[in-house]
Amino acid sequence: MAQEGEDSIEEYVYIRKLAFKGNKVTKEFVILREMNIAQGDSIVKSELTKVLNFNKTRILNGKLFSKVDFKIDKGINDSLDITFTVKELFYWAAHPYVVLADRNFNVWWYEMGRKLNRLNVGLDFDRKNFRGRNEEIGGEVQIGFNKHIYLYYHNPFIDKSLKHGMKAVASYNTGKEIHLGTDSNKQVFYRNETQNPFRWYRLELSHLYRPGYAGIHETRLGFNHYTVTDSLLNEQPNYLGGRSKLSYFELYYKFKYDITDDRNYAEHGWELQFDASKKGLGIFNELNQTSFYAHIANYQKLSNRFSTALHLRGRLSFPDKQPFFNNRGMGFKNDFLRGYEYYLMDGSHYGLVRGDVRYKFLDFAAKQKFIPIFQYVPIKAYAKVYADAGYIRNMNPGNSFLNNRPLTSYGVGIDLVISYYVMMRIEYSFNQFGQNGLFLHGRKE
Repeated sequence: MAQEGEDSIEEYVYIRKLAFKGNKVTKEFVILREMNIAQGDSIVKSELTKVLNFNKTRILNGKLFSKVDFKIDKGINDSLDITFTVKELFYWAAHPYVVLADRNFNVWWYEMGRKLNRLNVGLDFDRKNFRGRNEEIGGEVQIGFNKHIYLYYHNPFIDKSLKHGMKAVASYNTGKEIHLGTDSNKQVFYRNETQNPFRWYRLELSHLYRPGYAGIHETRLGFNHYTVTDSLLNEQPNYLGGRSKLSYFELYYKFKYDITDDRNYAEHGWELQFDASKKGLGIFNELNQTSFYAHIANYQKLSNRFSTALHLRGRLSFPDKQPFFNNRGMGFKNDFLRGYEYYLMDGSHYGLVRGDVRYKFLDFAAKQKFIPIFQYVPIKAYAKVYADAGYIRNMNPGNSFLNNRPLTSYGVGIDLVISYYVMMRIEYSFNQFGQNGLFLHGRKE
């Protein structure tokens, strides 16, 4: 026994055997790739449960299983046999879907009059965890308001070190309506009932490098080809920079680092993303743009129920003068200020910050018998208050009054997290112009 004033001697346990059950499809090396322990390791005895729970979360973050448990069996002396039992998802998926053609639910509901002809109807099909190696192969066929065909293949492990992967994408997009311009920070559309005014073809091939658990590098070479009709060109001559056809290669690099506790809805940890893109490599001399994008997110768990989230996003793009289709700024996907969902802000350079304080008031697992692969469905709900700020620069804003000025907003909301994959945000926001409203979003921040 250590004397008073001396450092205590830590007790260690030895992992004699590390086994897995329930992985009928998934190869063991795919699971081990996500973990930071292995057979033969020694662990501080007092930290054992914490370490195993940490690895349980890592396995779930791989999004191959609906449930993960572990069991500890004592061996000789200080040796342990540890078994992780997993519940695999159903990896084949083919189902129809209906999605909005508009940027978000509120734009469709209030500004587009809830018109059903602005819905996209499609069928997506994919095989996740193909060959048990976490590969994915699949695609989408969409009809309705917008039409597209999308095919992809993703293989995260193409070498024995399990650090290199690849991804290939091919797509074709068209439709009867296209975003043609911006008027007072609102989208202006061009529609033609007799012919599709645009066509877009895209091919991409990526190399993926993932040296550890948290960070992944993607280097991508892409080819894009756009065509527009003469009638669209007459309405918006600058849509493709004065051309009816435009082709360009793009060299793209992305580094993403995610060391959060839950990759669907984090309460603790960091997310970092950095993108660099060069559109136009001098082969066709039709487009020239260099852009840099960054996203930093920090999550802090203040107590068992309280947590905070802070997001910073920004982009720099050169030169400022670009064809209209290539000048998107804030208002798409997650690059927007809450309370400004009805508005669009074109521009080359922008930055925004979001801050949330969340309170978890629901956390339980619902049991059901109808779908065997989802016998236990974790459900969490968070109440939150938030504030946002942002700025976007546009050298030629026209009548867009939200550009080139500081913008702020704030609000309250509820985040609903179902299983490890589904999330819904219900938010009531106020912006600096006295406007307010209830907004719905179906993706993480």
